[in-house]
Amino acid sequence: MEQSQGITMPLDFKIACVIYHLKPEKVLQTFINHVSFFMSLSTDYLRGFREATNTLAEFSFENINYSASPAENRDFTIKCVRNVIEISKRNGISAEKKRKKCIPIVRQLNLSLNHQITKPKFYLDENTVLELCDDFRIRCEMLQHTPKEFLEYFMSKISLADRDARIALNKINENPALAFFELVTLGLGRNEDTTIVNGEAQQDFIDEYQTIKYELFIVRDLEEHRALMKQFYLKHYQELIKAI
Repeated sequence: MEQSQGITMPLDFKIACVIYHLKPEKVLQTFINHVSFFMSLSTDYLRGFREATNTLAEFSFENINYSASPAENRDFTIKCVRNVIEISKRNGISAEKKRKKCIPIVRQLNLSLNHQITKPKFYLDENTVLELCDDFRIRCEMLQHTPKEFLEYFMSKISLADRDARIALNKINENPALAFFELVTLGLGRNEDTTIVNGEAQQDFIDEYQTIKYELFIVRDLEEHRALMKQFYLKHYQELIKAI
């Protein structure tokens, strides 16, 4: 068994997963599966794919890496990129069909790369493994950032307390990672039965959540509002953990 690759999972991300009855590893796998090389070269919108792909772009823009390209055959890489761009510009075809048409190109491109920083599998721990798809590996290699960096950045952007505080104060900022997470809470990438039984701890959370936004209406400072929401979520996270 390969060793864990030492990923750090923020408390706010753990809290969000517990609140929405999501397994963190499933959220991460769904995120990986929705990173799209096609979307990185297209102006189209595809639910989930755009948000995941933009999250990687956002991180790489904030953390530019000038390392050498992993392409062993630059001419072939350029050809693949041009082919994807050509498909993305076609009219009379849906964005999803364009993405699917790019799958064979993406597969060949991934096979042609000199993989310096990615392997097909990423181990969260000894028993939990994530499968890195072709698109995700290509973006890691071309942007020269590790899967660990991208996944930790994605998780760091998930905070229900920050989300709620910004909504309450009308200070919403662009956050593709959070937008993706919210799509997951609505069922994106989930095939299994997701029926939730509202136990006592869950019902307590629901009841208090209905009232706290009114109680905090007078708190107009973002940091103070967020801190109070953090206390609220942490309290119920601890109760929900006990009830599992």
